[in-house]
Amino acid sequence: PVESATVGFEGMIGVPVVLGAATTHSQALGQVAGAAARVDAGRFRAWLGEADGASALLLRYAQALLEQTAQSVACNRKHSLEERCARWLLATRDRVGANDFELTHEFLAAMLGVRRASVTVAAGMLHQAGFIKYSRGKVTVLDGLGLEQAACECYGVVRVQHERLLGDGPATA
Repeated sequence: PVESATVGFEGMIGVPVVLGAATTHSQALGQVAGAAARVDAGRFRAWLGEADGASALLLRYAQALLEQTAQSVACNRKHSLEERCARWLLATRDRVGANDFELTHEFLAAMLGVRRASVTVAAGMLHQAGFIKYSRGKVTVLDGLGLEQAACECYGVVRVQHERLLGDGPATA
């Protein structure tokens, strides 16, 4: 697998259902422990028909997710591993809503499409700069602003679009 989008407390997987599809070829992987809700697609579609404003909100969310996916594709092609690693850690922090989260080198390597050893080097550089603490599968963002400066511009582009379409998220800087 390679990361194409990150979903957290503010979002959902199953956007194709919102768009009217019955199936999708995509696979969702849980990377950080937490609570989640699951609902049958048919019941969800019925609720969408009844809930005032829900369809409009979820269509804006679908646009935000598409923007994130498109930016991720460009980012994976154009930017260095260290920049992409910083972007990915910031996006995960935003989706989790906390500066501390569990994340293994192996999972991060899979999401970035690189070898585990490459993640060790990139995360080590971010750690040495004082932006993160990374030990035994646990990440702590120590300096969010510094990490943003280490990330490519893709993080900011996605964040601005997300805020424009869905409103402000949690304050974690």
